Amino acid sequence: MAIERVGIIGRGAVGVLYGNLLNEKLGKERVGFIADEKRASQYRDNPVFCNGRICDFTYASDGKSYGPVDLLLIAVKYPVLMESLESVRDFVGEDTIILSLLNGVTSEGITEETLGRGVVLHSIAQLMDSVKAGNQVEYTKTGEIVIGTNDEGKEPQLREVEAFFRENGIPHHVAEDIIYEQWSKLMLNCGINQICAVYDIPYRGCQSGQPYREEFRDTMEEVRRIAVLEGIPLKEADIERWLVAIDGLDADSMPSMRQDMLAKRRTEVDLFSKTIMELAKKHGTEAPLNTKLYQKIKELEENFR
Repeated sequence: MAIERVGIIGRGAVGVLYGNLLNEKLGKERVGFIADEKRASQYRDNPVFCNGRICDFTYASDGKSYGPVDLLLIAVKYPVLMESLESVRDFVGEDTIILSLLNGVTSEGITEETLGRGVVLHSIAQLMDSVKAGNQVEYTKTGEIVIGTNDEGKEPQLREVEAFFRENGIPHHVAEDIIYEQWSKLMLNCGINQICAVYDIPYRGCQSGQPYREEFRDTMEEVRRIAVLEGIPLKEADIERWLVAIDGLDADSMPSMRQDMLAKRRTEVDLFSKTIMELAKKHGTEAPLNTKLYQKIKELEENFR
């Protein structure tokens, strides 16, 4: 089955970045942002800009009239995942391929269980430096979408997505071990996202020679240790790879959790440090760095009320 129509839920930094790339390549009749009618109306009245150019997006709220999409990209934050899945239910058919671009290692299972149809592949959105402020999205690095599956029965859908991304110029790669890659990204996020959020710093603060570099490294090492206990053999070389990657990002840009903090939005801390804390307890050990970051982020979130 060729992928003809794409649905996207989540008009944040990642959704706009990839939605704009697909819109320019496929045309607005083949790419739709999914939202309830109230939100869709707000989106139409307040268009979003990507790198200074207005995005002429299609917005869809009635899945029964719009029909199932061939590929669904879920680009929302974890706190609104469940309500977002309810919004897309009528846009998902038995053959719809679903990519959950959320951080962490749990959203695919939640998506499969909640929707009960469609084909969910594992995926990661990484290495972009997109930032959303108001209705403006800015980025210098497009990053990539990593895709994969540990289910041989989903190989045909994986190859369909690979071909679709290749044909339409969407940066991507197919992971040999997508679960390993997702854990590696979780390790990064527990470091870079949480530290930038707690200390209110851009990427610069965690780059080579900067004040929070060692805490960034040590937090990733703590996650690596827990991953090994879970049977995911992350290596020190994975930490070094992420250190190099962060050094290559725009020093004045910032990860999503700091963006959430500045906008006073609930963060994805439960996907990051809380996951590590629970797994540490499961294995009879501790995760003091992640525990400290979790507590500080929760304190900061309390001030949003």
